[in-house]
Parts: sequence; C-alpha cells; structure tokens
Amino acid sequence: MSQSCVLLQNNSMKKTFILAGLAIITGLLLQSCASNKDSFSVPKEDMVKQAREARESELPCFVQWNDGSFSFFNSLTLSTGVFKEPRLLADDELEISSKQIIAYQNEEHYAISQEHFKMGRKSFLAVETLPGFAIRVAKGKLNIYSAKFNKGQHSYDQYYVQDGDKGPILACTNEFMSELLQNDPTAFDFVYSQMSGTAKNKKLQQLASLQKTSQGLTRNK
Repeated sequence: MSQSCVLLQNNSMKKTFILAGLAIITGLLLQSCASNKDSFSVPKEDMVKQAREARESELPCFVQWNDGSFSFFNSLTLSTGVFKEPRLLADDELEISSKQIIAYQNEEHYAISQEHFKMGRKSFLAVETLPGFAIRVAKGKLNIYSAKFNKGQHSYDQYYVQDGDKGPILACTNEFMSELLQNDPTAFDFVYSQMSGTAKNKKLQQLASLQKTSQGLTRNK
C-alpha cells in the first residue's frame, strides 16, 4: 500500500472517530440537560459577581417604567414578606410593583421583565429579584439572563440568550443549544461558560473543540 493511501485511510479513521465522539458527547450532554437542570446552578458567589459585572456601568439605581421613561434613586431594594406581594423599595419609601416596570437596576444587578421574552415560561420566585424578572449575568455581543425556578424542594437557574440589545430573548433549551453548537461553536462555548463553573463546562469546551476539528477535516479532505 502506498504512503498516500495510508495517510488517506488515517485521516478517514480520524474523522470517523471525531464525529462519532461528537455525536456521543452531544447526546449525553443533552440528555443530562433534560434530566438534571440543577446542574446548571451557578454557585451564589459567582452569580453575584457575574450580575454586578453585567450592570449598566456608571449608572445609579433606576427603574424603567412601562411607558419607557426612567426614574433614578439612591437605593433600590427587594422587599418581601408573608402575605405581601414582593416589591421594590426605592429610597426606603416608594414601593414599586413588578407590574409597573419593564426593567430596573440596583447595586447588585440589572433585571428585566420576562413579559418581553420570546419563549420560556415565567418565574414566580422572589429570591434575588422580583417575580417574573430575570437577572442579566453577561453583557456584550450576547446578553445572558438568568431566572430561578422551583423543582421540588430545590431551585435551578433557567438561562436566556439575547443577540445584542435589540434581538429577541430566547430560552436556552436543548434544541436552541444544539443549533447554536452547529452554527456558532464559539458562542455555544461562551453561553455554557456563563451557565456552569463545574467540570461539565470543560467537557463542553472539548465538545466545541471537536466540532471545530471535524469541520476542519471536512474542508481539508
């Protein structure tokens, strides 16, 4: 057998191995996504840091009302209680309902109403933000939001992605992430790096790397 035949055979075997590995890992990860959403919960200290970094820089506490106008305050805190509707308390005196505003920012985070999300169900928890709102945890070319949901006695973080500030806000479902992996592995890796600080993220980075390698082999065959 000639040397060129051996090289072609090796490249073919390598490509087959990579594609097979990619299919297996993708299947396992998507199955894991569907069966264990708690695995996407980011440690609280990491979430707090991400949310602070994703605020509107150099701007104080504010709310954006339903008519699009803004009001600015010195402080804005979440007020909750038994038999009491969760509200924002501005400057320790003005109570603001979630139904009155589109978005708000305090010292901890920037949050937006899920009423404007294109897909995904609404959260009713008032743990870190108003019920029906999602906290922005990454800001840039891709904006990423997080909202908490109940799952039995535990809670998990549901993530949403927006392309820039004008694009629709979409839930990170298995179908969405699978399509993102195929179309933009770099964006896929970025989204998952925000969603999980666990060892699973390393596997996802390897998955994106395998995807790029298989594409390279296809072009060079």
